[in-house]
Amino acid sequence: MQLLTLTIFYYYFFKQALNINNKKKVFLAFVFITSWSAAQQNVGIQTKNPQGTFHVDGNRNNPLTGAPSAAQATDDFIVLSNGNTGVGTVSPTQKLDVNGNVQVRAMTSTNSTTAFPRTLTAQTDGTLGYFQGSPIENVSVTGTTTGNTSSATFQIIRFTGVSSTATGNANFDTGMSSANWEAIMSNVAYAISSGSGRGWDPGAANQTGYRLINSGGTWKVIGRVPGYAQQNTFVDILFINKKFVAADARTN
Repeated sequence: MQLLTLTIFYYYFFKQALNINNKKKVFLAFVFITSWSAAQQNVGIQTKNPQGTFHVDGNRNNPLTGAPSAAQATDDFIVLSNGNTGVGTVSPTQKLDVNGNVQVRAMTSTNSTTAFPRTLTAQTDGTLGYFQGSPIENVSVTGTTTGNTSSATFQIIRFTGVSSTATGNANFDTGMSSANWEAIMSNVAYAISSGSGRGWDPGAANQTGYRLINSGGTWKVIGRVPGYAQQNTFVDILFINKKFVAADARTN
């Protein structure tokens, strides 16, 4: 349609100009056709004022001149010359810039951290990104990486060989950085081999039980049952990546 219209304009103006041999009209016809062709580079649907290479005004509420307001642009779709595409905005800053909610249907459901090793994140302005690591590591899966350098958000690690003597405290170093990981201990079990205990004594130097302590940059397990010589035991500790948890500044 545009080609047909251009051909008709071309034929009419140049025919009339050549018939009267008027060079001025020839020049004006050339300028008109060139300007009209350049204006057609931006295509607008339901708008006579396209703001990009391809612009759809869904509600036909954009002004005839100037850029639409943010409210007017909420029903617009646009593609700029640099390839940026906007939905609900006429000034997209990314390849896909959506001003509104996004719904994705029929997404793949999986708990495979091998096939899907990244976690989707968002900046405060809505720009999407990812970090390398799945949000939850299943430590029962063969080959799952745990430890201080793990990229997981959560990891549960069992430590064995935690013990103390009747006269000394346990001081078991997990090796997990207290700057990078928050720690919660559970499943504390111990076996008593000999001696007599006095129970919980909060004022004593050797307090009953085990707990975590942030010492020397790592999480350590300390404590004992006073008066008893404990055998080796184990503890399960949940570590949470500090990028994703708020905790107070515990130092001991």
